[in-house]
Amino acid sequence: MAAKTREGSTRTIRAVEPGKVDFIVSDGWSAFDVGRSPQPIPGFGICRAACATESFKLLQLAGVSTHYLGRVDSRTLRVREFQIPGQKPLSGKAEGLVLPLEWLFRYEIGEKFRKRVRKGEISLEQLGLPPGTDISTVTKLPRVFIECSTKFERRDRYLSDTEARALAGLDVEAWAAARGCVTHVAFILRQALDACGYDLLDGKVELGRTWDSRIVLVDVAGSPDEIRARKRVNERLYCKEPLRQYLETLPWREELRIAQDAHPDDSSTWPAYPVLPDEQVGYMSALYREYTFDYAGERVAA
Repeated sequence: MAAKTREGSTRTIRAVEPGKVDFIVSDGWSAFDVGRSPQPIPGFGICRAACATESFKLLQLAGVSTHYLGRVDSRTLRVREFQIPGQKPLSGKAEGLVLPLEWLFRYEIGEKFRKRVRKGEISLEQLGLPPGTDISTVTKLPRVFIECSTKFERRDRYLSDTEARALAGLDVEAWAAARGCVTHVAFILRQALDACGYDLLDGKVELGRTWDSRIVLVDVAGSPDEIRARKRVNERLYCKEPLRQYLETLPWREELRIAQDAHPDDSSTWPAYPVLPDEQVGYMSALYREYTFDYAGERVAA
């Protein structure tokens, strides 16, 4: 009998044995909640797997509990399965539940984030800034800022801490443990990237909760898909952001906004991804491969 599988935006999840699954990472990419593009970018899968492996090893050495078990081959990671709310475990057994939140951490902010501050969605106090601070002059934050967005809704939306706690069903103690885990993960990744010559601007992680209420890092962390990092020697961003920026210049992006606003729950009405030109594919492939060598010490063929 063929192994049970489930398709994600950039990977295939395959059941191995009860309680264990493999993440088989593709060369595909996704943006703006559309799902996986049919157009691959060479090297993306191996780069993601290599960087995730490096991150898991660093985090486990630092005492962070994770679901990572090992790297099976160049693009396959084996992990303990955590159940997605509302779905049965793919392997028939789960260690716990994935919290329905995406945890976002920020050390630096850009104009999009500043607009949220000006609108009053985020206070200066939350950012550790004194009253009256001109947010237009702020780039680096005095401390890491952590917030949550939805994870399993069709389109992501930001949540207040109160909303996030309620959605995840966490009591005060569990909420503090989860935030502490994210803070620790962000600190370790920032240190590791600093040693490689990069500044970590922001990132995202996912957490699970075991049946006996322990907080565990799930999914992956530290690959260019999950962080934004700037290389100090050339001030370039090494992450998925340049791809998003390219897509923002196309008429397709506005067409997508209109379709998503009109039919937020019917992706069949959304325009298909545009075909990336060869130079954009080559640029993104080279960006991911350079970052992977710097961070994980692994050379990935083009």
